[in-house]
Amino acid sequence: MCRGHEIWRVKKENCPMLIQYRRGAFATTVLSLVFICANSTSIGQTVETADDLIADYASYAEVDFLRVNTGKVKTKKLGAKGWHVAIEVPTAKTFTRVTLTADGWDFMRLLPLRGGRGRLARPGDSIEVVVPADGVGWFFLLNPFPEVSVREYRPNTLFKLANNTPRKAKYPVVDVHAHLRSVTAEGRVKVMDAVGVAIVIDSPLGIPTELSYGRFQKKYPDRFLTFANVNFSERFEETFPANVIGKLRADVNSMEVAGISEVIDKGSGVYGHALMDEPRGKVHVDDDRMMAIWRAAARLKLPVLLHVGEPIWFYEPIDENHEFLQWQSNSFRWNLSGTGVPSRDKMMERRAHIMDKVPELVVIGAHMGHLEDDLARLGELLDKYPNFHVEMGVRHVYLGLQPNTARKFHIKYQDRILFGQDGALTVQQYRQYFRFLETDDDQITIRSNEPKIYGLNLPDDVLRKIYYGNAARLMPNVKEKLIKRYPDLEFPE
Repeated sequence: MCRGHEIWRVKKENCPMLIQYRRGAFATTVLSLVFICANSTSIGQTVETADDLIADYASYAEVDFLRVNTGKVKTKKLGAKGWHVAIEVPTAKTFTRVTLTADGWDFMRLLPLRGGRGRLARPGDSIEVVVPADGVGWFFLLNPFPEVSVREYRPNTLFKLANNTPRKAKYPVVDVHAHLRSVTAEGRVKVMDAVGVAIVIDSPLGIPTELSYGRFQKKYPDRFLTFANVNFSERFEETFPANVIGKLRADVNSMEVAGISEVIDKGSGVYGHALMDEPRGKVHVDDDRMMAIWRAAARLKLPVLLHVGEPIWFYEPIDENHEFLQWQSNSFRWNLSGTGVPSRDKMMERRAHIMDKVPELVVIGAHMGHLEDDLARLGELLDKYPNFHVEMGVRHVYLGLQPNTARKFHIKYQDRILFGQDGALTVQQYRQYFRFLETDDDQITIRSNEPKIYGLNLPDDVLRKIYYGNAARLMPNVKEKLIKRYPDLEFPE
């Protein structure tokens, strides 16, 4: 007995189960992915719901996505739960076996309902059910999949996992990829002190170098450095290279800049969004005008933070086959599929052209050089170009989904990777970054809309180089500021 309902027929087909109940003149069949025979409470609740619906049979209607080989099939929508189905056949003295077929209903592909002899998984699938002698069989088709937008999907893990989030980084951190236009110096210093960030280098995109310098480095000279911003609005002028080079020299003398601010070419040339329409043509990062600037930067010993191309996933259509559909659906404005911009391989060739022509220029590939999907290929480039380096800004997601490969890569190329994050992180976000690098924790989340990642648990000597050693070696004025703040700090060879 089950809450007063007689268990009339139970037929097990692996799991789930087909369960029928008889109450008064009606039999109720429940088809569900859930193993509902596990406890009497769930069974009773289901049957009570069925009783309520049976009383409303007049509101049931025939539908075109279900058909039977005899009699009639009618349904009533149950919101997101699915449909209540009634199969009516001529009154018989014995039970009637009826074949129920899903016909022309695309959503049925999302409902792998089992019971009887069939599986209603795709249009055309059938299932055999039994209608009692009373003449009407009542069925639930419960939808086990909630109708949730991929943008809204935020699963909560039930795993009991270790959380070794550090309050501060293990060693002083130099953040080489930051954009601080939306924060204040005072607020940023509080965040830095809370998490152990020693120095932040601002990349002032679209604003004068002097403005960033005045807001941050001038107020806190031991905590901030500035990358020199290039004014690309004059890129079509004949005097563009000479003006930029003259400004770089002045910035070195007056503001102790640490390098050249992030230069972005996603396929439509420097300056602006990748899809920007420029009737005067495109000036790519390896244009002759830019080459003159790169040669001058090498003479001034200024590294350049170079953002060329985008991650391979940004070139893929946003559809059901996209590996990061949820994340990309929240960042669709960055997707380049079908836009006609040059491929990632073409953009990688442009960057290589710079390093071939100006081998003495220190190039820091923003975002792991946009080769985070193919670390073997990235390693080949690092082997070929000794002045090529990368920083990890916003690539923790891709790296943390391949923790074994990424850990080996970081250890092998520990002299070539710098810490960066591409923005202005909160205290908690910085701590999760450090958790990713320092621990072997599972399911780490840095930003709420990103996939969960897995820690790299890097050795101490690797952390020292990534956190501060490589930046101190490559960028002007970094080492001096670190020594002033940490007199006993050891610098790795």
